[in-house]
Amino acid sequence: MTNNDSDPRAARAPSEAVGGPRPAIVVRLQDGLGNQLFQYALGQSLAARLGTALEFDLSWYENPVDPAQKRSLALREFAVRGTFSSADSYARYWLRPGMTGRLRWQIEQRLLPIPMRRFVEQKPSDFLRRGKMFDPAVLRVRPGTYLSGWWISPLYFASAEVALRRDLALRSVPTAAAQRWCDAIRARNAVAVHVRRGDYLKHPEIGTLDAAYYARAFRAIRERVTDPSFFVFSDDVPAARALLRETATPFEVVELEPEASPAQDLMVMAACRHFVIANSTFSWWGAWLAQGPARIVIAPEFWYAGARVRMPDVYPPEWIEVPC
Repeated sequence: MTNNDSDPRAARAPSEAVGGPRPAIVVRLQDGLGNQLFQYALGQSLAARLGTALEFDLSWYENPVDPAQKRSLALREFAVRGTFSSADSYARYWLRPGMTGRLRWQIEQRLLPIPMRRFVEQKPSDFLRRGKMFDPAVLRVRPGTYLSGWWISPLYFASAEVALRRDLALRSVPTAAAQRWCDAIRARNAVAVHVRRGDYLKHPEIGTLDAAYYARAFRAIRERVTDPSFFVFSDDVPAARALLRETATPFEVVELEPEASPAQDLMVMAACRHFVIANSTFSWWGAWLAQGPARIVIAPEFWYAGARVRMPDVYPPEWIEVPC
């Protein structure tokens, strides 16, 4: 598969409608960069295994349900492969025409196992109900399947890690500020620290992490890392400063140009050697993309910190969980 990002054919209908050796795997992209990366990782893994094209439905970004939470499609700043499209024909996966079509869709969603569906949807309530993120049945879908969800587990792309790391290289050069931060980070035993706020304040079941978690995480780092320097990344810098002052730990806050994209921020984070992540897909990927052989990643015990629910399939086995 080649990258069709700038190909005028990218606006055409899905491969299933225009021909091709096998119907494409279609993935709905949604939310921020961390979630986009999980969606891409599953799609690329499935397309490679099935020998199909990979297509991305962009309709979530063109018609946001909540304009106040509009996110940028930062995934396209990486050397990713696949066709980006908002072709109207994707709607047939969601809304079947006519009474008979709608009835067949409802039967498929309620009665057929996932590998036999043409539309596979994942809902946030599923995670809390099942106490896990990974569903192995998703890896058995057929060519021509449309997937709408988050797919937050490394188990969804365990067979595609080498190709995925190659795809997730930035196409553009770092901004001036990003380069300065990368130089400073690489000169020290740098630990990335992520403080996630933003829309988490509206989702009490996810919850934000308190100063006690970060204090425990800093102790865990110092037990394992000589002379660590802590670099803080946050979507709410004033709140992060106030929170981390309670830990009595020196730190520096990484701030890029106002117009810098989340992709630039992620690449600066990934330049660090070690990590204290939040219950956030953004810092999850910052830690995963880092290349250091002796990398230490400290993660919160509860991915759903507000609901006090662990997700044992979210972290790679070598990551260290601490109470939160």
